[in-house]
Amino acid sequence: MLKYLPLILGDLTAEDDAHWLLLLHLCELVDLLFAPVFTEGMVAYLREFIGDHLSMYKELYVSDEMEIRLQPKHHLLVHLPTIILQSGPLFGMNCMRYKLKNSFFKRCAHNMFNDNFTNICQTLAYKHQQQSLFFKLTNAHFRDAVFINNRSINMISNYAFDDELAAKFAAKKLMISV
Repeated sequence: MLKYLPLILGDLTAEDDAHWLLLLHLCELVDLLFAPVFTEGMVAYLREFIGDHLSMYKELYVSDEMEIRLQPKHHLLVHLPTIILQSGPLFGMNCMRYKLKNSFFKRCAHNMFNDNFTNICQTLAYKHQQQSLFFKLTNAHFRDAVFINNRSINMISNYAFDDELAAKFAAKKLMISV
């Protein structure tokens, strides 16, 4: 949504609106962060770009009167160029599997409310072993989910609103990357 929001709302906002400029800056920052290839010069530019983004954010939203401060995720943004230098591009990296495992333990801990709380770690480990054995014996760990590639190309003429889009961008054969 972040990718297409400027196209959708671009005509409705003032060009010099500070909040709009911050959103456009964020869009460019996301494109930079998920670039498939980096050079050292790009990483240096990324450091400056992140600094500019945080400065713009602080000017707009950080205030002592309203008690709005930068969050830890803003600080972690500063470390992304170093991570890119050490681990390579961020494209394709995610932590969804770890979040899924963490959600299992959170659910178990929440459901253990009536259980004995003498050794929570042992109980969680036992429940995890039980679940792993169950999945192994029943082959339930194989998912029937359909995984969709991260990009596909569609012709505008395939959409019901193709005339409006073609008029907006003045091209009937325009390709949209989804």
